[in-house]
Amino acid sequence: MGVAETWVQATPIDALRVGSTWPWNPRWQACWPSSAPTAAVVPGEAATPDVLGHEEKRQAMIALVRRFAAFGLSWRAGEPAKITPTTQHVSEAFLRALPSGKALPKISPDGEGGLMAVWEGSGRPLVLTIDDLRLHGVIAAGTPQAEYIDDMPLDSAQVIPDRILDAIPAR
Repeated sequence: MGVAETWVQATPIDALRVGSTWPWNPRWQACWPSSAPTAAVVPGEAATPDVLGHEEKRQAMIALVRRFAAFGLSWRAGEPAKITPTTQHVSEAFLRALPSGKALPKISPDGEGGLMAVWEGSGRPLVLTIDDLRLHGVIAAGTPQAEYIDDMPLDSAQVIPDRILDAIPAR
């Protein structure tokens, strides 16, 4: 199967069961949520079609993050833009930690090793870049109330800082 085919291949939840390895700091793995072994395991939620569909989208997004690290994404001829291994692991943890009541972002490599996540459709659009162990972004992007986030450190105790979690729109 070629790289182009992997972008459109649907991967069942069971195939995404394996959690990430954390070569850069093993103690973080125990603190961050792990991937659900099946779509039916969504803590605190009834297994409705909506909840299961949302969990499948989350797992597909985590698989896409892995593809960005392995294959990159090419916007033009030449070297594809990949994300760094640390950005991959932090992005996976970020997506797993995202509460099920929050919307999932659109994601793309930023071209410099980071992962850009965008939440649109709310009155306060959010643009966030995960760059290794740091967050950069804009809350309420494109509005007079824009709040800029620069170089916010991430830690294992709180994968998504409250300021960011509050800015992510509900689904």
